[in-house]
Amino acid sequence: MRVGIMGSHYHSSLLSQLLKEAGIESEEILISRNVKGFFSKVKTKDIIHIIYSHLDAFTWLLCILFLKLLRKKVIMHWIGSDVYSALTERKSKVLTLAFSSLADTHLASAPWLIKELKMLGIEAAWLPLVPTLNIAVNPLPEKFRALIYLPETKYNFYNGPLMEKLARDFPSINFFVVGNETSRNDRSNIQFLGHVKNMEEVYKETSVLVRIPRHDGLSLMVLEALASGRHVIYNHKFPNCFYAKTYQDACEALDQIMKNESINLEGVEYIKKKLWKKANFRKNRLHLL
Repeated sequence: MRVGIMGSHYHSSLLSQLLKEAGIESEEILISRNVKGFFSKVKTKDIIHIIYSHLDAFTWLLCILFLKLLRKKVIMHWIGSDVYSALTERKSKVLTLAFSSLADTHLASAPWLIKELKMLGIEAAWLPLVPTLNIAVNPLPEKFRALIYLPETKYNFYNGPLMEKLARDFPSINFFVVGNETSRNDRSNIQFLGHVKNMEEVYKETSVLVRIPRHDGLSLMVLEALASGRHVIYNHKFPNCFYAKTYQDACEALDQIMKNESINLEGVEYIKKKLWKKANFRKNRLHLL
């Protein structure tokens, strides 16, 4: 079985490695105006596995129509932003429903995406796309610190005002902010770290990750924090995380974690045993047939 992977380069590379470990031949195929070159690669593949990228929905519709004319089986793997666009933008929804109806199989990288896709009339199975995570459990830092991902370009999408309110209402907690070098205030308990290459050092110096965006796929930061033995406050229901849909939920979770500060060993075990079992492509080959 030969698989062609199209879409997000990061996720394509990740999927290619996972398929290789499962003994499945694959190749990343870029969508280009060179129809002859594109056709020469596609025609040799049995299955085309599509993962979202920032191509517009109309381009995907034309691409998948072309693939179906070649009688190729098509897998759509939804990762988060693609579902969000279909749910919030009318044009994207119409085109997404058009090209998704042509796919043979739908997969989702997070369990809650399955429910959202069902709202669009799309039936999907959960198959996470996760890299090999480094299980490195270090002692908790002497001072309680919270970690936040808050990119400047998506400040409101990642709930920046709520995060700043947490910092204001919990002055005893130091907040480390990654993905952002620009401070919007001069609070002494907020430290902006910018773009960090070695996140292991950051997890080592923090006690909890707080992540409450408008929408999310299966966040790599959540998985890394769990693999590091850190607690996670998340606005999606995920194993060994504190569920926080509202600001009050987040406050209560922070209070509980601070009062019973400990390493999240259950989260580490989940990453080591259950998540890898779910993500094992050899055991899930039936989705690719």
